[in-house]
Amino acid sequence: MRIQEPARLIDVVRSADVVVAGGGIAGVSAALAASRSGAGTVLLEKECALGGLATLGLIVIYLPLCDGYGHQVIGGIGEELLRESVAPGNTSPSASDQHIPDCWNGPSTVEERTRNRFRVNFEAAPMILSLERLLREAGVEIWYDTRVCAAMSQGGSLTHVIVENKSGRLALEAKAFVDATGDADLCRLAGEKTAEYTQNRKSGWYFSQKGDARASLHSLTEPPLDAPCPPGTRCYRLSGGEISAYVQDMHAMISHHARTQDAIPFLIPTLPLMRMTRRLVARETLCREQLGAWREDAVAMTGDWRHPAPVYTIGLNHLMGRCDNLFSAGRCIGSHGDAWDVTRAIPACAATGQAAGTAAAMLAQENGLDVGMLQSRLRRDGAILDRGLTGSDKER
Repeated sequence: MRIQEPARLIDVVRSADVVVAGGGIAGVSAALAASRSGAGTVLLEKECALGGLATLGLIVIYLPLCDGYGHQVIGGIGEELLRESVAPGNTSPSASDQHIPDCWNGPSTVEERTRNRFRVNFEAAPMILSLERLLREAGVEIWYDTRVCAAMSQGGSLTHVIVENKSGRLALEAKAFVDATGDADLCRLAGEKTAEYTQNRKSGWYFSQKGDARASLHSLTEPPLDAPCPPGTRCYRLSGGEISAYVQDMHAMISHHARTQDAIPFLIPTLPLMRMTRRLVARETLCREQLGAWREDAVAMTGDWRHPAPVYTIGLNHLMGRCDNLFSAGRCIGSHGDAWDVTRAIPACAATGQAAGTAAAMLAQENGLDVGMLQSRLRRDGAILDRGLTGSDKER
């Protein structure tokens, strides 16, 4: 059975240079980069707090900005947010893991930096507040409790996004857009080709309290990625019903674990902890075979957060599909397999967010996008794009 929804006129309530969909780490980085580049920027976020899985999902580990061989490969906004996460006033006095290793704060040897990767743990609530403050200071207009539900294109360019919030159904016009939803929602709505990951198993990070002891973080995760679901293990797809089931199963898993620990859960995720969901089928796809390779259209670099490895160089073509003014950032860029698992993490989200936001601002302001000029601006703003960090001199 189907019903006919009546046609209606929708008010265009805002015209901006750049609209960013999604307020996770990638979206925050994109909005900061765009606004600091002088573009009028609106950030749309369906929740009422920023940070996405890093904060609302309690994935409170800012994974490494280095390659594991002692070389920093992410700077710019990625490093700024890491340092902000453990700035004075944002850390717990009793937390020994909430500080940057000394070797990344001053002169040190490659050997020291190899032994101590450039990463920290952080507190979720202070990070939420810090992200909002940074956006406000940069002049970003934040729309909370707002979900993107449609998009309009003309001549190969996205012209408007249609959203819904407490004010109803509204339209925003922009010259350039960034999809940082994590699920490629805006890309799909704009008619881009997307690919879905179908092997998500339930996960449930939570904090518990037991007596007067310091709060404990529990990271519950079912069997690893890149393997078929074992018999009896449910794999969740990206749909309304599946997400509802995932969240309920996650809650049940947390409740059961807490009972076995004789502990009280006092902070649980407010997002489903799906690691990968849907991504853009971009002009080119980043894959494991490209480890250690340099790209002439490089806009970001990232190490492997799991172990020392050659870097991935992320190109502009990994961020774009057919639409000429829509950029992806974070876990929905054009990556596949092992590369997707690497680029979904906080450091790569920040790096691709900065790249997408800077590119969107340049396109909006200059009516064109020159890769060389984009690279120069990214380097000026602290991003690391260094051919010398790639190559076969590192172990594969």
